[in-house]
Amino acid sequence: MKISIEQLSFSYPAESGKNQGSKQVLKDISFSFSDQQPTVLLAPSGSGKTTLLRLLLGFLKPDSGKIEGLTSDTRISVVFQEDRLFDTMNVYENWRIAAPALGKDEAASLCRDLGLSPAVLTQKPATLSGGMRRRAAVGRALLFDAPVILMDEPFQGLDDKTRDIVIRTVKERCRQKALLLITHDPEDAEKLGAKVEKLS
Repeated sequence: MKISIEQLSFSYPAESGKNQGSKQVLKDISFSFSDQQPTVLLAPSGSGKTTLLRLLLGFLKPDSGKIEGLTSDTRISVVFQEDRLFDTMNVYENWRIAAPALGKDEAASLCRDLGLSPAVLTQKPATLSGGMRRRAAVGRALLFDAPVILMDEPFQGLDDKTRDIVIRTVKERCRQKALLLITHDPEDAEKLGAKVEKLS
């Protein structure tokens, strides 16, 4: 599976009541990613990476250019910059939203793969540290049965040792899936064995 972004441009319209024109966020962006190799998009803050994700998800429409390889029926799993876990549910219940047939043993195994104690499965997100919530969000995305996975800074807030554990798990569990991972850290690409694209 291959997804191609070709000459993509997008501007947010001018805000009413302000003497400013539209704000261009992306201009003539072109790259591709596929299920043959992970792709890392190196993107500094303010470069339009969140807008790009919203375009890929179909939440926004480009001003010009096109996205090929995705349809309205394509299942896409996402890790946003915010964890977006349901606070009223424990981690296991959050994960079962993505994978309704998920058993306790499989969930515990994924916890260990992410460097988490299986005990977190019974805890609600508010009781977890930021790094634990981040890993719970990554775990939920990995469980969703989708051929395309988009991850926006999935390793933020993790120490180096934990980061390495989670990167290995993402690499292993995303084989034969089209993975696009957005980060500002070139080391993530190296550890994933990923192709590198840049968004400036």
